[in-house]
Order: sequence, then structure tokens, then C-alpha cells
Amino acid sequence: IRGSLSDANVNAEISLQALEREVDLEKLTAPSHRDLLKECLESNRRIRQLLLGMSNGPVKTQVQLRAADIDGWIRNMYAFAQGAEDLRRQGAFAQDLQTLPEEIRTLEWRLGHSTGDTSVVKETLEKKRQTLDALTEVNHALERSDDELRDAEAAIESIYGQLLRMTTSSQLPDDAIQRLSANVEDRAASMKVMADALSSALSGYRHPARIAP
Repeated sequence: IRGSLSDANVNAEISLQALEREVDLEKLTAPSHRDLLKECLESNRRIRQLLLGMSNGPVKTQVQLRAADIDGWIRNMYAFAQGAEDLRRQGAFAQDLQTLPEEIRTLEWRLGHSTGDTSVVKETLEKKRQTLDALTEVNHALERSDDELRDAEAAIESIYGQLLRMTTSSQLPDDAIQRLSANVEDRAASMKVMADALSSALSGYRHPARIAP
């Protein structure tokens, strides 16, 4: 029994250390981001320690299934924070947000006063409108990034609290475990979508598509 318990502890520690190495807080430049990710890692460690102390049963089984989701959730929080910081450092991002509206107005004026073939102007105008729409959406995400990360950190801390109550409660609502499991899945998936969107936007600046002048 001692050997089995030792193996479980060792395996849990290896997994936690691997995640903590991957989520390199020193690479984040914003102190608020470092603090939030540090708190998430600490909450995750408490969740794993709580899991080790649980008796076998449906709660433990569900938490084991969701442990990888929580790890992935934190990885995507880290990617989201990195993406937000990288985009904020991109001079072209802020510049395009300022210059594209005027470029669009100029193209609209040309389109309205042109008597020749306007197909190139129309195509360029549409591309610039699409670019501005995408940049505006990403900028809104950046403006919300700190709030999104704080919300995610609070949610992970809340999950730990829920698990702690589950382990000490003599009776649980019938759907308590299922609701907790669904909450982890939904939030982890949502953070992945946001991280992927910022990663795509950053990739677009590193490898910009050429737009006709």
C-alpha cells in the first residue's frame, strides 16, 4: 500500500512539475499575469493533493478525468497571456487600428468617384474592411484579457473549493459531480478558443497577407 501511495504521489509531482516548467512565469512581462498564473498553478497543486487523499469513488473518478482539462486550461491561460503581451508589443497592430479607417474612407471615396474599372478597388476595400473588423475584435479581446484571466483564476480556485466541500460532505446533490465536470470542460474549452484566436492574430502579424494598395 505504501508503495502504491508513493507511486501516486511521485506521479502527481512529476506531472505538476512538468506543467510548472511549461508555464514559465519569467517569460511573462506583466506582473498581474505572472501573479494570476502563479495562483492558478498553486490551486492546481492543491486540487492534485486533494485528489491523492480522496477515497476511490465517483468524485475521485470525475476529478481524475478533469485533471488533464485543468492542466490544459492553465496552459491556454498562459498562451493567452503571452499572446496578449506579444500583440501589445506589435507596433503594427496599434498603427493599423489607427490608419485603416482612413484608408477605407479613401478607397470608398475613390470607388464613389471612379468612372473606370473598379474591381481592384472593391477587392482591396473589402480586404481592408475585413482586416479592420478582425483587428477590432482582437483589440476588444485584448482590452478584456486581464478580466478574462482573473475570471479564469477565480474559477479554478472555486473548483478547488467545490472539491473540498465534496470530500467533506456526507450527502451531495445528485448532479453535483456532473455540473462540476461540465463547468471544467466548458471553461477549459472557452479559454482554448480565446488563446487560439490571439495566436492566429499574432501569426497574421508575423506572416501578413499582402493587400493591394
